[in-house]
Amino acid sequence: MDNITELLKAIARGNKMAFNQFYEGYETRLLRHIKSIVKNEEIAFEILHETCMKVVKNAHKADLSRGTSHLNSWVYKIATNASLDSLRKTSREPD
Repeated sequence: MDNITELLKAIARGNKMAFNQFYEGYETRLLRHIKSIVKNEEIAFEILHETCMKVVKNAHKADLSRGTSHLNSWVYKIATNASLDSLRKTSREPD
């Protein structure tokens, strides 16, 4: 099961093996993407975890009819938004 559409369908059904396969397939790329935004490896790992949990929680909402590139973009958008939220949060914290 290597197609993102099939993985998300299985994740939406609660398939833990599908989640593991998703994580293994996306971990390195997502982490690199997140680190390019937040510039902090520790925070990037936290955001990676948050991103994966959001994918699991919202897999049933993904528009599976739009194809692989749309679903990849959806995953990366979740990661980007979580990264930007983290930056906004840290910029509001007092020094």
